[in-house]
Amino acid sequence: SMDEKISFNLDGLEMTAFNHYVGNDSVAIFNDLSGNSNKASEMNPETTKSAYFKSLNLPF
Repeated sequence: SMDEKISFNLDGLEMTAFNHYVGNDSVAIFNDLSGNSNKASEMNPETTKSAYFKSLNLPF
C-alpha cells in the first residue's frame, strides 16, 4: 500500500516516510524524529526547467 508509513535510517538519522498519491501526482513526505519535515513531489522536467532555470541552457 502506498499509504503506509516506512521507517529507515539515513546515515545515522532515524527517518519515517509516507508516500501517497494526490490525484495523478506522487508525493513523498519525510519526517525525522526531531520534527523536521520535507515534501518531495513529482514534477515534469520541462515544467521545472521553465519555472526555476529560465536563464540556464540545460540539455533537456
